[in-house]
Amino acid sequence: IIVMSYGSKLAEGNAKSIRNNTAVVNAYLGN
Repeated sequence: IIVMSYGSKLAEGNAKSIRNNTAVVNAYLGN
């Protein structure tokens, strides 16, 4: 899985690592 935010790669990994990635959670929730 690759997570993109505003055209930049924010994170890459499996579902568990993405789910536990605070940067991904903050980007998704808008914090």
